[in-house]
Amino acid sequence: MRWRYGSLDPRAVARGERLERLLQLYQRLLLIADGDVERALEWLERVGRQRGLLGADLTIDDVRRALERRDLARPDAHGRL
Repeated sequence: MRWRYGSLDPRAVARGERLERLLQLYQRLLLIADGDVERALEWLERVGRQRGLLGADLTIDDVRRALERRDLARPDAHGRL
């Protein structure tokens, strides 16, 4: 078996790490918000911007999509998570 190494994009790695931190923070905020997903996401957006975790390359919409992909949240009939 041969191993082939490619280049690693440090920006993609950093983005993935920030996303993981945001998802962990979301879990905590969801507990504090007593299960209110929208409120937890509002708080997450505010805190994420203050801490520099959210920006042009990683938005709250990206976090929403990640929550849906991981089956941690589903939209209701009105499209809210």
